[in-house]
Amino acid sequence: MLAAARRAPTPERRLLAHVPAARRLLWLAVGAGVVGAGCVVAAAWLLSLVVGAVVVEGRPPDNYAALMAGLGILSTAATTIPSHSGGLGRVSKGNR
Repeated sequence: MLAAARRAPTPERRLLAHVPAARRLLWLAVGAGVVGAGCVVAAAWLLSLVVGAVVVEGRPPDNYAALMAGLGILSTAATTIPSHSGGLGRVSKGNR
């Protein structure tokens, strides 16, 4: 019973316990994912404002150009951040 309760340490747990840089990179990757998700949520909110302005209120295109610019910036940020953070947790063969 006692042996079943004690599990062997996994390589991930050993890496996080012995290499502080791996823990820091893991938190950096998590933070980048949270920022990317926030950008996606903000872009969806801006898109709803644009659709509401065009469909419901019938505004001309000049009145929502700033919303479209913000949507473009957020879309670019949301696609750029995760692609840069994808390799943060990987260890290259030269660093082992």
